[in-house]
Amino acid sequence: MVNKSEVNKQRVENRLPIGQRLQRFRLSLTGDERQLGKFASKIKLSESLLSRIESGKASLPLDAVERIADKFGCRPETITHGDAYPERDKNPLQSGIELLQQAKSLGVDGIYQDRTSALSYLLEFARKMRSGDINITGSSLRGLEQRSDHKFVDYLKELGSNPHFKMKVIMTHPKYGPAREHQENRPKGSIVREILTGISWCIEVLNIVPDNIKLSKASPSSFSLFLIDGPEGKGIINPYPTMRQAFLSFTLAVRKVSAEEGSGEAVSIFETYLQSNFYDPWVDPGVTIGLIEGLNECHEIANDKKGPEELTSHQEMFKLTLEKCGVEIKE
Repeated sequence: MVNKSEVNKQRVENRLPIGQRLQRFRLSLTGDERQLGKFASKIKLSESLLSRIESGKASLPLDAVERIADKFGCRPETITHGDAYPERDKNPLQSGIELLQQAKSLGVDGIYQDRTSALSYLLEFARKMRSGDINITGSSLRGLEQRSDHKFVDYLKELGSNPHFKMKVIMTHPKYGPAREHQENRPKGSIVREILTGISWCIEVLNIVPDNIKLSKASPSSFSLFLIDGPEGKGIINPYPTMRQAFLSFTLAVRKVSAEEGSGEAVSIFETYLQSNFYDPWVDPGVTIGLIEGLNECHEIANDKKGPEELTSHQEMFKLTLEKCGVEIKE
């Protein structure tokens, strides 16, 4: 049980040095200026509060620190620390140490210049897995599909055909692809084609069944890939710059952090992005749609001569992709 008298005693001991310094400042003045009431009025405090502060019975308000510092022409740290430059003897590496401590508590293991270099971070963990979940959220998966020779992507192909692993993917709905093309200064229909190529790659190369692929009605804010093996997990998060391709920008390497180890699962970067970038969109019909349903929707639009060129130009690709999903197209 907490001893309240000890706590109060400690509070007084912490406040007293500041109060004593404030009193010395006041008594260094001359004439009426040094009187308690006069000084209290100058720094916009009541006389009774100033008396309690000087005796260590009350805390000095932060806004009063600035007013006192202005009056005496000193740095605020002179009042609060008794030293105008309390950080001059600070270890020059301290800020780096603090950054590493913050990163550790949030489960950040590293930061890479692009997505491809970050994939290597996942390789060792993936090779130790014997079962588990692989959850991917991306715009078109071009950054993976075009790096098929990468050791991690090559290993991902093996996991896709392993019945002990469940691989799920969320990709951008093709009918929303054209909006991104303007932002990235890409040719018309290029992102729609990349999405369809990515879907085919997932089905044919990664052996993902159509039911484990969903299409997002909202453009993903970041590419993310999570490996989950029981209580352990690692992942990478690659934010999408508004007007630049994501796989060329920085990527965070993150791991699952237990509540006892750091800030807690609820606020760790791994858990936050796994939940908001994958789990929540996966079950929300307002955000994602099943692959076959979404492709059928696009195929109907593509068949309409009045539909947007970005979709109508890929009419045949929509048909072929649906056939790869096991859907028989009736002409």
